[in-house]
Amino acid sequence: MAKRSRRPVRGETTTAPESRSTRVARSRRAQQPGVLERYRTLIFTAIGAVAVLIVGWLFFQGSTSAAYTCESLLSPGPVESLTPRPATPTPSPLTSPSPSVDATASPTASPAASPSPAASPPPEPTPRLGFTTPILGREHVADSIATIDYPFCPPTSGRHYNSRGRGPIPARVYPQTQEQTPGGWIHNLEHGYIVALYRCSEGQCPSEEELAELQAFFDQATFSVNPGCPRKVVVARFDQMNTRFALLAWGRALLMDDFDLDTALTFAQQWTDHEAVPERGVC
Repeated sequence: MAKRSRRPVRGETTTAPESRSTRVARSRRAQQPGVLERYRTLIFTAIGAVAVLIVGWLFFQGSTSAAYTCESLLSPGPVESLTPRPATPTPSPLTSPSPSVDATASPTASPAASPSPAASPPPEPTPRLGFTTPILGREHVADSIATIDYPFCPPTSGRHYNSRGRGPIPARVYPQTQEQTPGGWIHNLEHGYIVALYRCSEGQCPSEEELAELQAFFDQATFSVNPGCPRKVVVARFDQMNTRFALLAWGRALLMDDFDLDTALTFAQQWTDHEAVPERGVC
């Protein structure tokens, strides 16, 4: 039997036997995870963080600027005053004339007339701080309502929320980072609250001294008719107004560029739980 030649046929390549180290290296390369598998947790975490930021941004947009619209900005109205009635003078009791001490006086001489009491000056009119604004209704709206439209801002009445946490909102001083929408604090106005607003836009935020005055106003304005909730005040940021500050009651507003504590306390004394409030005295 002829022996088979081990010489390679022309055109045929020979493969050297694979060493053990080469097989181990190839096996390790095959077992190593890919880039996606190695960084899967990090990638998914980053995607989740971006999604949270997007949702938070959309929520912020929907809870502030998109929560309401203003057709116009409120301008100050005419100044009002309440003139009290003049006090009725108390009539003086009649007195009998004293006998004359002059014995030589003529018997026909009449006694001297008593001087008439001096007329009291007319009372000064009491300023009624602020001006009357149109009543825009008091309809409750569902939380799902995306935008509430107001004919003017800041509104002193109108449509508002009626749910825990949204309206009425808790009485407190809200920081600049927590702008409160009218749909919340209008419900406070409906209960007889005073709402003090400050503007914080285009770098024109209140100074530290003005913020301290706003805090003092909140602490001192205790004029509620309900002893169960003596402090019916909300202080909050609101940018959609012509002036830097505004004091609001139901159907009434006082706009000002300089906050004055005494003026604010007088406004609160006059208009907290005033007679025209729909739900006067409610906390």
